[in-house]
Amino acid sequence: MALPRFLRATALALAVSCALVAQPQAAAAQEYRFTRGWDLFDVPGNLEASGFRVWVLHQRYNWDLVLTGLEPNTLYQFGIHSPCGSGGTGYRSRPFSACIRATRDGRTRWVKALEFAVLLTDRFGNARLRWTLGKPGKPTPPFSLHIRRGAGCDIAGADPGRCAVAFRHPGRFGDWVYGTL
Repeated sequence: MALPRFLRATALALAVSCALVAQPQAAAAQEYRFTRGWDLFDVPGNLEASGFRVWVLHQRYNWDLVLTGLEPNTLYQFGIHSPCGSGGTGYRSRPFSACIRATRDGRTRWVKALEFAVLLTDRFGNARLRWTLGKPGKPTPPFSLHIRRGAGCDIAGADPGRCAVAFRHPGRFGDWVYGTL
């Protein structure tokens, strides 16, 4: 026996409503424009069009990183700094470096670093990276994003000169970005 039309419509509306409520919602994306780094100030770059977005979905960080007008065909390394003692040991299988005392912008902080990816700019000096990063250790550590010119920082035997920060998120050293999982 078929259900009356009004019951079928009600059942369909209820099923759609339940499906919409059950869908996980992404947290609002936090958007940032890059500023000049702490170490290198002469690296070309379109800071109006370069930046990153980060948001949380399914208890994972999602990143969209855009670099525009940098040096063509050049490697850049993307990572974060996080305050020591803030919790979290890293992200998935990527551990933070040992804590070091660093002074930037006239502020001294104990920080740890984590390098995520290397980007190669195209012949126009542009690069884009989108990826999902697994759950960080608990509690979720605050961070400061940085772009280094060159690659190989925090790798055993690497040239420390390759660790110079060319671009970073806005704000002074120690002004952290807080994500929530």
